[in-house]
Amino acid sequence: MPNQKQNFDSLYLSCYKGLCAYATRYVSVAEAEEIVQDTMLWLWDNWDTIMPEKSVKTLLFRIVHNKAVNCIKHKAVLTRVHRQIELRLSDTFDSPNFYLNEELQQLLEDALQRMPDNLRQTFLLSRVEQLSYKEIAERLNITVKSVDNRLARTMKILRKELQDYLPIFMLALGVTALFSCI
Repeated sequence: MPNQKQNFDSLYLSCYKGLCAYATRYVSVAEAEEIVQDTMLWLWDNWDTIMPEKSVKTLLFRIVHNKAVNCIKHKAVLTRVHRQIELRLSDTFDSPNFYLNEELQQLLEDALQRMPDNLRQTFLLSRVEQLSYKEIAERLNITVKSVDNRLARTMKILRKELQDYLPIFMLALGVTALFSCI
């Protein structure tokens, strides 16, 4: 065993830098070092099974070459998979809506909750249910002019309460129509 360890240590010291340099032809320095370390561990584990007539250095370079090529193939597969995932989900992740929708929706709901019931109800009928002023007036039993006044007051309140968020609302939620008269 001491002879085996000395032989391995000697081989390790004489080959390590050369194997790393060889591997960096194919992969990064960090990957090359990892490949060489794995190769040397494999050699240590299989020291007794190596045929003496084979050149151990040639074997090590062949193993490092194969591991480097496998590393390249693995990275290519990962890149292709990441690209496919990115293409499938790019609309979701590129949309500010993905990141801000819930928060912005909550801000709008909070602002609406602080309004008098008649203003909130008129706003929701107009902007959510998309009823005409005449349909809102009929449903609430008020005049069309009252609907117009209520919506104007609602928009004034929203403009004031959400002034810091209006550009984000318009872009992220796609509610340009919602705030077109703000």
